[in-house]
Amino acid sequence: MAELIRKTESTYAGWWLIDKEALDSLDDILDDQAKRLEDHRKKEISAAVRREQDRDRVRRARTGSEPPDDGEIRKRVESEHPAVVRVITLTLSSGHKIRAESFREAATDGNCRDQKVKKIEVGLRCGDIRGDLVVPASDKYQSLTIITLPEASNQAYELFVQLEMWADQRKPGLLRQIQSAQFPLPVVFAASLIFLVTMIGIFSGLLPTKNGWRAEARKLVAKGVKPEDQGRALELLLRRSAALDDDIDISRLPLWYKVAGVSTLAIGVLYSFGVSTAFEIGKGAASVRSQKWYASFLWKTVFGLLLLDVLVPMFSTKLLELIWTK
Repeated sequence: MAELIRKTESTYAGWWLIDKEALDSLDDILDDQAKRLEDHRKKEISAAVRREQDRDRVRRARTGSEPPDDGEIRKRVESEHPAVVRVITLTLSSGHKIRAESFREAATDGNCRDQKVKKIEVGLRCGDIRGDLVVPASDKYQSLTIITLPEASNQAYELFVQLEMWADQRKPGLLRQIQSAQFPLPVVFAASLIFLVTMIGIFSGLLPTKNGWRAEARKLVAKGVKPEDQGRALELLLRRSAALDDDIDISRLPLWYKVAGVSTLAIGVLYSFGVSTAFEIGKGAASVRSQKWYASFLWKTVFGLLLLDVLVPMFSTKLLELIWTK
């Protein structure tokens, strides 16, 4: 019968912001999974002891030897099934590393209080079953990685599912991933968007241009193109085909275009800063708080600018209508 071997490796790109709630939640997952692995280990030990005892009974029946001590059998079997090991390694900004069994323990360690955590590595081991979660260095754009082995093990897969669910709930959102581009890419993107809108506005006639040929061409067509006007008509055609007079007339740009352009550039600038991987341990707590504040500020500011882009054209149109009706 075919056996399904499920994938037990996953990566998440982005700048991670891991606060105390996320660390406590990860501790709870490790506590629960360590208990489950220990229960699994005890069941394996009991099953192995029973097998050893059955083999000894068969051997005694055949050879008539004395029965071995059950305590010795259990001791030997337990030595072949190592206890569950959980290790959390924190790499500090000083380059030193702290090893602890939980993030709660690491948070109270004096060595962490005046340091920033640059990287966390979580390891859970029970015999041939292992699980690893690594959150990358805070000054580099790298991927969070989850790996559990062996792939065909139900216990390893259960551990993988729990860690993946934790990562899915806390992975960088869309706005934070946009920030990951960092300066000057968001500004370049904003400028490209403005350029695209400008070109569409020129070709669709929404933006005023310095094309004086249009009015003169209308006059020529209205009175009829006479032989003496053919030279001027040809010049107007050349100007039109070469788009020599299609420059934007900045003095007559509509208010909505100015507001939209400034807002787009402002959003590009705001999205160029304020992001890095941070952990709420030691000095990293201040970074987590400031980034949460900036994310809230950014969301409100972007929403306000987009709302402004909608309201300005609406009210400017209404104002013009009132002026024209008077």
